This record gives sequence, C-alpha cells and structure tokens, in this order.
Amino acid sequence: MLSAAPDFLSDTHVHSTFSDGRDTIEENVAQARRRGLHRICLVDHVRTTTTWVGDFVAATQALAATDRGSHEVPLEILRGVETKVLDQKGGLDLPADLGGLDRILVADHQFPMADGPHHPKEVEADRAAGRYRDAELADVLIESVGNSLPAVAGRGILAHMFSVLPKVGMAETDLSPAGLDWLADECLAFDVALEVNERWACPSPSTLAHFMARGVRIVCATDSHRAETIGVYEKVRSIVDEATVLAEGAERQDV
Repeated sequence: MLSAAPDFLSDTHVHSTFSDGRDTIEENVAQARRRGLHRICLVDHVRTTTTWVGDFVAATQALAATDRGSHEVPLEILRGVETKVLDQKGGLDLPADLGGLDRILVADHQFPMADGPHHPKEVEADRAAGRYRDAELADVLIESVGNSLPAVAGRGILAHMFSVLPKVGMAETDLSPAGLDWLADECLAFDVALEVNERWACPSPSTLAHFMARGVRIVCATDSHRAETIGVYEKVRSIVDEATVLAEGAERQDV
C-alpha cells in the first residue's frame, strides 16, 4: 500500500532561539498561522549534555495553551528535538530526560561508524585514500540509522536523511535498493516517519519512492531556521510528485 500524500499545510521541523534558529517559538507560531498551516512542530538541536529540554517543553506547552485559547482556527503545535546518529549500533546523541516531547528527529549530521561519529571531511579524505569502499559506507549508514529506530519508536522522524552523503563525496545512488527497502520496513515496524526536507532537498525522489512503495508515513518539513521560510515548499512538492510516480510504477510491476 502506497504512503498517503503528505500534508503540505504542515511543517514538522522548525528551529528557534532554543538552539540555532533566529526567531522565538512565539514568532514561529505566529508565522505558521499567517501561512494557514494545520500543524507545526517546534524542534531544536540537542546533545547528551543538553539541559534545557524541560524549559523548552514547558515554554512550548504554555504557548500551545495560550494559542489554542485565542484563535478559532486550530493549529496543532507539537514539540520535538533533533539529534544525530552516533554509531553503527544506532546510538543517539540524546539527553536522558525526553518527557513531554511529541517527536524525536533523527539526523545524519556526521557519519556514524562502528567507533562513533566521524566528521564528513574525514570520511571524504579516507574515501579518496581508498580506505573505504562506497558500498561499505552506504551499508554502514543505513544500518546505523535503522538500529536507532527502537529508541524513538512511535515518535521518531528521519530528518534530512542522507544529507551527509554529498558531504563525503557520495550520492543517494550509492545506497543499495535492498538496504533502502530494509530501512523502510524498519520504519514501519517502529512507526517512524520519513521527512522530505526543503532546505536540503532530500531524500531524492528515487530514494523516497522506496519508502512510499512500502507505506511509510511521509511528512513535509522546511527545516526552517528563520520564520519567513516556515511552510514554504518548492523542492519538496516536486520531490514528492516524482517519487509518487516512481512508487506507483513499482507497485504496478509487483502486481
């Protein structure tokens, strides 16, 4: 069964001044209302050492309560954090207290390896020196992400997935179809969504089609770091449209 079409009046990845965003959560919500969105997920970056999650949850909950009481048209306000995959076992750079969060975004900010995260430039240099084969790196990345999913079951989103590949001199075409299908099945097993990201224009239509053909939940996100880009989709729409055609074609071939 193909994935349902994503809601283009939803933005599930918006940053604020709690981490590296320019605007406050209040300004972001106000912009979402001006855009006529149905849903916004306020998201900020965390590490194991982050201590402000409780303050973030309290502030976003208070904002949601105030906003709900002052507008007739409902806007669902969700709260989440964005973390990176650390290693091949699927370790995540998360603080201990995750109470009150609706979503946990899992991202490939660095390249996860057996011994921990590696900077993309380091991996790129090792590739150039012949220390790694592209197929090996692709399999390690998919395995690392897949192994992280149990920790975020029911509230996980794969964020700007595979955006690390161009940074190490690779492309999504280096990912094996079997590996992508396995990761899609893991998303289904642990109820984890896949984000189509406006800022990074990823995943590609061909990659997305693997997830759509298996019925993985797809969400739209701008990855906004400033309010004026919230809910503005240009690349995402074309990626979804092309992926839908590819997924429908694959489904017809399987019949």
